[in-house]
Amino acid sequence: AGERRGWQTVFYGPQNLLEQVSRLNLTLNGNSYSVPGYAVLQQDGWVSRHVKGWYGRESDMDGTGVQRWTSFKALLLEKPSAKEAQSPILFPSWHLDTRLTDPCWSFDPSTVPLADWIPRQGKDSHDALTKLTDEINQKLGRQYAEGYEEAQLAVRLVDYLVAKSGCDAVRPATVAAILERPGKWEVLRKRLLNKWGEMWGEETVTRVARGILERLASGEEEEATWPFACAGQQAAMLLCATPGGA
Repeated sequence: AGERRGWQTVFYGPQNLLEQVSRLNLTLNGNSYSVPGYAVLQQDGWVSRHVKGWYGRESDMDGTGVQRWTSFKALLLEKPSAKEAQSPILFPSWHLDTRLTDPCWSFDPSTVPLADWIPRQGKDSHDALTKLTDEINQKLGRQYAEGYEEAQLAVRLVDYLVAKSGCDAVRPATVAAILERPGKWEVLRKRLLNKWGEMWGEETVTRVARGILERLASGEEEEATWPFACAGQQAAMLLCATPGGA
C-alpha cells in the first residue's frame, strides 16, 4: 500500500534494531545536535526472559519450538518529500521481499528454512526435496534459528563497541591489530562477555564477535558469508562511514 502512494521503506526488521546505544551527532539547518543513546538493557539491567526476547534471544519454554521469523518486527515508511532527510535508523534494514535478500547473506534466516533452502539447491525443487533427510531438516532448523538471532546480536555488539570506544574500534586497521594480538583479543572478548555473555552465552558471543572482526579486517563486501558477519559489517559502516545516510 505504501509503494502505491510513493512512500519509501526507511526500515524493516526486528524491533530491537530501532534502539541505539551509541550517541548520534547530527547537523540540521546549521544547528548541531547530540542525541544520547538508549537501550532496554542498561548497564546493570535485569536479563529477564522478556529482555532476551526483545534482543532476539528466543526461549523455547514449552519445547514446541520457537518460530523466530514470526516474531514482531517494525516497518517504518517515509512519505514523499522535496527535501532529503537524514535517516533516523542507523542499522541494516531487512528485506520485505525474498527477491531482495542481501547478496551478502549466504542464507536467509528471516524466512522459513525450506522456503529459502530449496531454491538455493538449483532449479529442480523435486530433486532438492528427494535429498532432504530428517537430519538435514533438523540441521537447517537450528542453522536458520541461530542465524536469525545472531544477525541481531551482531548489530548490538558493533553498536556497543562504537558507544564505548568510538568508530576507531571498528576500523579495519584497529580490528586487524586486535586479531593479530591474542592478548588484545582476549581483553575485548571479556568486555563483550561482561555485557552480553549472560544473555547469549560465551560460545555465541565469542564466535559472532570474532566473525564480525574478521569480516571488518578483510574489508570484503561482495563475498557471501554468515548473515551475522554481514549485519555487523553493515552496522559499522552505517554508524561510522555514512551516519544518518549522509
